[in-house]
Amino acid sequence: MSEIRVELAPEFKGETVVLLAMDRSGLDAFISAATEAFQKGPGASSQLKDAGANHVFVIEDGRADVELQKGSTTWRFSPSKLGEVLEKLEAMKASPGPCHHYVDISSPAETLVLSRDEYV
Repeated sequence: MSEIRVELAPEFKGETVVLLAMDRSGLDAFISAATEAFQKGPGASSQLKDAGANHVFVIEDGRADVELQKGSTTWRFSPSKLGEVLEKLEAMKASPGPCHHYVDISSPAETLVLSRDEYV
C-alpha cells in the first residue's frame, strides 16, 4: 500500500510550505496520475484515490496552486509547472535513498516540498 501525505507545514525549516511526503509506491502512483493530466493538456484533469485522500490534478494556464481540503487535495498547475514537478519527481524516483526537491508555487505557500522516504 502506498503512502502519500500532503499538509501545510507552518514550521518547516523556518517557513510555511506545502509538504508532499511519499514512500516509493506513493511516488509511483503520484507520478502516474500527474502524468495522465499532463499528457491531456490544458483544461484536463486526472485523479488519484489514496487511502488518506483524493488527489485531483487540473491543468490550467498560469496556475501553481495547491488547494488543501479535508480528505482532498486539488493540484492546479500550468503545463510548464507540472512539467517541472514531474521532472523533479522522476529524479527522486531514480535516487537510491531518501530525497527531496523544492518547487516554487503561488498558494497557499510559496514553496512546495516534494519528499520521498523522509517525512512519511
